[in-house]
Amino acid sequence: MTFNSDRAADIDVALDRLHLAIDQLEALISSDTQRVELDALRRAALRLGGAKLQSEGQPPKPAAATGIKQFEPARFQRLLQLAGPENGAELLARLSEDLIATRNQSSTSMASMEWSGLRAASHVLISLAGSVGAVSLQTLAERMNAAAHATDRTTVAALMPEALGELDALIAVVAATRPIGAAR
Repeated sequence: MTFNSDRAADIDVALDRLHLAIDQLEALISSDTQRVELDALRRAALRLGGAKLQSEGQPPKPAAATGIKQFEPARFQRLLQLAGPENGAELLARLSEDLIATRNQSSTSMASMEWSGLRAASHVLISLAGSVGAVSLQTLAERMNAAAHATDRTTVAALMPEALGELDALIAVVAATRPIGAAR
């Protein structure tokens, strides 16, 4: 094993410990302010892991480092390849904006049980999650959409925490991703 591979292994262990610590903190915090800070920390940790992989010439491994249960990174990479280096940054920016807007609409609509907002947010999420290979999130969004159409409060309430968790993870993955061919 070379010095670089020893160092890479040490970085992997440290990043795993950081993700574990973040997960432990999540169970302990209670205020919205703390959640915002923890989300920022999680995004930073994901960027660190993505930067390490990209410096080694590898794409980020979002499924391993996030709360997305089923992820097909090849679909996301294909989307970035289609955008190319000249449009990749714009694609990532729009994707990030759309995911955050969908998350906000989902939370707001859930708080007031506004069915049209829940239907709209879940409909958009089906498309966004599917386009980047977040298969489990797409499935959750499809189930939420069906429950919203049926005005099934119990099912929507049961699905929302998991969907928001995976959506937060996808937002972090997008934030940690750089366009293909972009300067490092």
